[in-house]
Amino acid sequence: MRTTAQYPEIKFSLHGRTRLSQRGITEEAVLQVIRFGEIIHKQGLKFHYLPKSKGKALGKKELEATRDLLVITNRSRTEVITCYKHPKAVHEVKKKPKRLSK
Repeated sequence: MRTTAQYPEIKFSLHGRTRLSQRGITEEAVLQVIRFGEIIHKQGLKFHYLPKSKGKALGKKELEATRDLLVITNRSRTEVITCYKHPKAVHEVKKKPKRLSK
């Protein structure tokens, strides 16, 4: 598994760490989504998710940990702001209007 020691450029905000513990999401799952997932640029943030096609390359345990996981980082991908699991999260993010970024 990858740890934050292997990715020193990625840090977790206080809010992000709180949400990780509240939602039972591991740092390893977050780092896998950031590393192997795709990015949606909205509202001046980066929304990372792991599509099903790329998730098949992971093991069964890793696939379960990263399924429906959405990780939100700042523009430079140095800080994890928050993360959550929701089956329709990617669809909802893609629907957000561009005017929200102002």
